[in-house]
Amino acid sequence: YIPPELREDRGEIEAAQANALPNLIEISHIRADLHMHTTWSDGRLSVREMAWQARERGLQYIAITDHSQSLGVANGLSLERLLAQREEIARVQAEFGDSLRIYHG
Repeated sequence: YIPPELREDRGEIEAAQANALPNLIEISHIRADLHMHTTWSDGRLSVREMAWQARERGLQYIAITDHSQSLGVANGLSLERLLAQREEIARVQAEFGDSLRIYHG
């Protein structure tokens, strides 16, 4: 497989055959995870635990994106629960300060 970004007729077919294609992205390039579910819906970790794990992995930004009430099977958030989650995210954000930015999506 040759990623579209490398398809420029510059020897990429030969490089692929020699298993010598360059990596387009390294783990160290990833700065954010913008789709995270927590125990507020169908995730396994709390907001605080997700933030801790993200910071341990060197991320700078995360977005908590739990399910809405339209997906009840996944414990989707009602408006009341969504507002309560926003308050929790604000508390966790205060704990982490500038070391990690937590968005609410």
